[in-house]
Amino acid sequence: MSVVREKILLNKINQLKQYIYAKAVNLNDWETRVGVYKTPGSNEVLDEHWQNISVGARWEAKDDIVRWFRRKVTIPQEFDGQKVVLDIEVGGEGLVYVNGEMKSAITSYIEPDRATRRRVLLATKAKGNESFDILIEAGLHYMEFAKYRSKGMESIEYQFRSAKLCQVDTKVEKYYFDAIVTYEVIQVLGGKSSGRLPKNIQEMLDSFIKFDKYGNVIREKLLEALESSLLAIDFDFSRERILASIDNAEEY
Repeated sequence: MSVVREKILLNKINQLKQYIYAKAVNLNDWETRVGVYKTPGSNEVLDEHWQNISVGARWEAKDDIVRWFRRKVTIPQEFDGQKVVLDIEVGGEGLVYVNGEMKSAITSYIEPDRATRRRVLLATKAKGNESFDILIEAGLHYMEFAKYRSKGMESIEYQFRSAKLCQVDTKVEKYYFDAIVTYEVIQVLGGKSSGRLPKNIQEMLDSFIKFDKYGNVIREKLLEALESSLLAIDFDFSRERILASIDNAEEY
């Protein structure tokens, strides 16, 4: 019964993801070129000419091959004063540079919907019409490629799945992360591992589990609080009703 209960809560938390972005602009058109990895921080460009590439296109990745993607993005005036992120999935693993400065790493997989890192913060309070030069340096996701290498494959194809400039609803974002972290804590207290929580937090929670009585009490209280909070959200109504109900949900 507890397993079903927790799955229902996780499903409700995941429903909130679609409301984190208040507005989004598709960034379909990019430029790309290919190079060869030499040493850390040093790559050789194979073709100086940049080719056009669009979201949906596929590209080949293999050992020591680097592929770059670039374009300029401009903040819409309607995003002025808001938190804005680049949400992007080019395939494989990559580093994202904004105006020449390395800002973030991104990670995705061959299979859809498994991307673990795809958001890059551009501004906490964006300025309308401000422009950013985006450069992505991507290549093989080596941990994922290991199973294909064992089958004798020397390369794989990734798909450039998506690229969007997004205005973040910070209230929804905060509630979502509070809820999903609470859910992960509940899982750890139930004896499961978590890939989201820091190691020191997991170790602290493990110490609670050793004192079985305290671990179960804390787990049940967190489960009840999370359930009550999520039940306060009007999931079956309009976006406006859902957002307004988060204020009540946060009281738990």
